Amino acid sequence: MKKAALILLILIMGAEEIPRVKIGQMIRVGGIEFTPTLVELRQVKIKKPGWPTAKAGTSENYYVVLTFKMENVTDVQVIDPGAVQGKMEDQFGNIHKAVKKEDICQNCDIIEKIDSAELLPGDSLEMIAIFEAPKIKKAELFTVELSFVKDNKGETGQVSVLFDRSDIKQ
Repeated sequence: MKKAALILLILIMGAEEIPRVKIGQMIRVGGIEFTPTLVELRQVKIKKPGWPTAKAGTSENYYVVLTFKMENVTDVQVIDPGAVQGKMEDQFGNIHKAVKKEDICQNCDIIEKIDSAELLPGDSLEMIAIFEAPKIKKAELFTVELSFVKDNKGETGQVSVLFDRSDIKQ
């Protein structure tokens, strides 16, 4: 009952009119259908530079990794969602920043689906966003706000993904 009341409170008190969606639900933003498919607490696959070959491995720390699908549902537009920007917040207002490769290790690459690509009509792309792990064990509800290009004019759209601790796979 407490969890349902908290979710209702977050949904009602949303200060901005950013469309909200839960894991597994789809929402349309401009010419993009956005579907968050999975949220995990895990290490991230990285590639460290080396000679003669680069060494692949995993990050030392665990991160919240949100996997989502973006599909161009227009008939004629070519859309490049660009670098998906975001932040994660818990119900106490604590911000968990988005993580970039420089935050994980120096001179390495994240070898997962973090880069966008041009989407022709009907094309889809699976991507991830990486955030700091929750710092407070009492945090049960989380919101990830993401922004991306939603059409071929370069206009930005936003979506908010709402999930609770039980949604996070480990």
